[in-house]
Amino acid sequence: MQRIARARIVVLYIVLTLLCFGGSLLADSEEANELCTEWKKKASDAMDRDLSLAIALADSAELVAQQASLWEQQISVQVWKARISRYWNELQDAKFYLEKAQVLLEDYKQFLSPEQAEFRELDIKIRIGAYYRLIGDLPSAQRTFDPIVEELRAKPQLTDPLYNHLMVAILNQASVAKDLGNIDKAIETLQYVINYEEQRAKEENRPAVYGSSYSRLAELFALKGELRSARKYYLRGAKFYEQLFAESPEKKSKYRAYIIKLYLGLADTYAKLEQHEQAELNFDKAQRCHRPKDPEFAGTYEKIGRYHLQAGNLDKATYYLEQSESHWEMREGSKKFHLRSGTYFALSQLYQQQGDWQKAKQYVQAGIENLLVKSEGQSFDTNPPIDLVHSKSLFLDGLVQKTKLQFEMARAAESSDPAVWKACWKSSQLSFDLLENMRCELSRKSDKQAFIERAYPLLEIALEVAYELGEEYHEAAWSCMERSKALLLMQGLQESTAMSVSGIPADQQETFKDLRLAIFSEEQKLLKANEEELRQIKISIYEKQNELEEIEKRWRQNFPAFAAASANFEEQEAVHIQQQLKENQTVLEYFVGARHYYIVKIESDQAPQLHRFAIHPQMLSYCRELKRDVQEKRDQQYLYKARFLHDHLIGRAELGELKEELILIPDAELWHVPFDILLSEDMNDLDFANAPYLLRSHIIGYAFSMRWFSELVQRSEQSELSGVLCMAPSFLKDGLTVSTRGAEALQLAPLKYNMQEVKGIGNLIDAAVCTGSSATKAYFTENAGNFAIIHVASHAFVDDQYPEHSFIAFTNQGNSGNENRLFISELHNHPIRAEIVILSACETGAGKALMGEGVISLSRAFARAGARSTMASLWKIDDQSTKNLMSKFYSFLLQKQGRTAALRNAKLAYLKSAEKFEAHPYYWAAFGIYGHTAPVNSISSSRSYLSTNSSLGVSALMSTLLLLVIWYRKKSKAQIEKAA
Repeated sequence: MQRIARARIVVLYIVLTLLCFGGSLLADSEEANELCTEWKKKASDAMDRDLSLAIALADSAELVAQQASLWEQQISVQVWKARISRYWNELQDAKFYLEKAQVLLEDYKQFLSPEQAEFRELDIKIRIGAYYRLIGDLPSAQRTFDPIVEELRAKPQLTDPLYNHLMVAILNQASVAKDLGNIDKAIETLQYVINYEEQRAKEENRPAVYGSSYSRLAELFALKGELRSARKYYLRGAKFYEQLFAESPEKKSKYRAYIIKLYLGLADTYAKLEQHEQAELNFDKAQRCHRPKDPEFAGTYEKIGRYHLQAGNLDKATYYLEQSESHWEMREGSKKFHLRSGTYFALSQLYQQQGDWQKAKQYVQAGIENLLVKSEGQSFDTNPPIDLVHSKSLFLDGLVQKTKLQFEMARAAESSDPAVWKACWKSSQLSFDLLENMRCELSRKSDKQAFIERAYPLLEIALEVAYELGEEYHEAAWSCMERSKALLLMQGLQESTAMSVSGIPADQQETFKDLRLAIFSEEQKLLKANEEELRQIKISIYEKQNELEEIEKRWRQNFPAFAAASANFEEQEAVHIQQQLKENQTVLEYFVGARHYYIVKIESDQAPQLHRFAIHPQMLSYCRELKRDVQEKRDQQYLYKARFLHDHLIGRAELGELKEELILIPDAELWHVPFDILLSEDMNDLDFANAPYLLRSHIIGYAFSMRWFSELVQRSEQSELSGVLCMAPSFLKDGLTVSTRGAEALQLAPLKYNMQEVKGIGNLIDAAVCTGSSATKAYFTENAGNFAIIHVASHAFVDDQYPEHSFIAFTNQGNSGNENRLFISELHNHPIRAEIVILSACETGAGKALMGEGVISLSRAFARAGARSTMASLWKIDDQSTKNLMSKFYSFLLQKQGRTAALRNAKLAYLKSAEKFEAHPYYWAAFGIYGHTAPVNSISSSRSYLSTNSSLGVSALMSTLLLLVIWYRKKSKAQIEKAA
């Protein structure tokens, strides 16, 4: 019927055209051009009322253009038809018209000026890229937009039309980045657009035009959970449109879709901020902007329905979601459109909350089926392959909803039938596969971390299901945990390996490293910049980030070894990882969920065991507080919490017997716990020298993941480095000497014992000792890569808000600014191949704990740079006791003890000799070892120590002989005198 109606309208308007204007008028190109433009305007006005009418009016414009040989107008009409079709979600029709426009452009290019041809060619390409983005083909969209942006940015000057094309193409790049989950990259891109437009507007002495940039940026901040920033940019966007419509009321229709999206986003933000009156006000504004036949009405109803669903208003949620479904049905019929799936998934969630499992299953399955390129008739308990879906992001939403639904159904049924649980397990595993697939497409570390955090609720379901299914699934559950642990750290190690084995020329690698340092340098300037400087710096950062990505893209294309090495690490089988463990080692890997925490026990001689425990209400707060109790010597609180945490984290009877050496892989708040000082028995006094610490029964080390630990063991077997580098910088600050190595880090006050510490080590082992003003950052970065052991006794500063700005300090004598501070970001450019790095400074193991990834600390930064293990501290350490502890540690390393064993024995020796006051855990328990635990075979006794002792032995022998001679002579003389 639609085609017949459209055909009648086309015939009608063709007849009207011929009757009213005749052939003579069509021969006048100027008047024909005006007529064609008028028909296109009529088509635009009819676009949001009726698809057939709008296309028919555009057909009339096309007829006029053909009759008058208006080459550019013929191309333009095809673009208008594509625009109308896209508005009505007729995406295949839109693509057809754009391809027809491309053919016409090739045919008529000779009749167009170079400027016209370039403008039209780019316009069509941008619209085709937008088509790919709408159908969820993001790689094709990227391949379309990236060359356009690169081409236009390379031009020394841009005309206004080409500048507009550049801005639209970059906005589309931001949308693709958002759809891929690259939220931070999308934010950087939009901020670049805003800053670039402000700069150009200033140069041209005109008002800046932001269009939808503010609301797009606000949407991204909302996705990150930064709601106040989101609200700020939504309100800026609203103000921009208010001013625009006050000056040009006729533009309201053109920008109506943008305004609706802005109101909906603002409403959602207010809802999350629990400002519900404002939320409902903006939802109402969005509804009033729609027209009755508006195809986007369905999306608005869906968002309002989701709002009421989250608020628990199930009656209102039902009304709006059913209205959304009704609008989709009215507009699309049985035709698939991927955005339609959002309504189905929301309806599934609604009926799940109402306990109507059948309808919940029906809608989630309908949503997934709607996303498929082709339907294969999957049942609810089967899942389609990832490569058959239109939109991975929406498919992930559907899989998560389906997994949660299956899980709740299994729990509600209380069935012993494992098939119910197995179906849930399969959905969770496909969700993990999809998450990993999507994460690989991301470029920003923060976005990758967001995906890890997104996986965590799913991981808890997977562990719960595996626990219910029994021991057969314990190894698979452990594999799930590993898929969310230390992924960014592994990627960092992978990048270093890829660059070293790829055959990339050294000058290109240096350029890449210089760009990374330049970006970090620019980011530091942001903290002190004024508004104009901020704009320039952000533009510079964005452009440098793009350069980095272009370099990596070329490397992947031109260096197969780099492409292979920079791919994801293959999952190692449990048996292979277990082969890296010694007979006396037990690994305990933790996961903290919302309801339970899980511990996987791994040993070389038995299959992994999964254990589940309920989370005590105080457990996680005790984990956070314990080290502060120790540092501030709140002894009674420490004694209680240390005993409590021992019983919950280590002393569970279900874990069975633990072997002597423990390798702990904490999670979440557990990263803050110094396990050494957990108490296996109650203490009724403050006899800290003889307390029942876990340290007394076990050697304790830490790892970020088992896969990472296994990789370290294998790399250490290939290590050929030897030698020890010890550095203790001096600091100038008004002659003040401090007793801790971190409290004064920003002022870098002189330390009293750090030089004594490394000189003492130099007397024990064969080491290159660098102290005082010679201990510079430059000396470290030039030489650190050549030593098996690196020891730095200095100041450190940990920035929880901006972890990349944490640093360890070198001498400030003769240096200023950041010349004496080695930041976490800079370590990316300085490969460290050492067997162990000892960071004898404050809080070098502390920092912001990220889900799955561990603590973003200086210790982890050295691990990321390639160190096999690091020794680091959890709190502000005492200068003198640290000196004593380190001396004992090296004496045990010389005996070829393992790294963790040497540290344990050093602590026990310290306790044995410490006075009562100094036996407090604050003075000796801050340090732990992260990574490989084996002995460091390349360490040897100091030559100077041996030669000094040899000289002393010879001197003693000569003195003894001389005394004997003197004694003998005196005795002989006495005997002679007596005989006389």
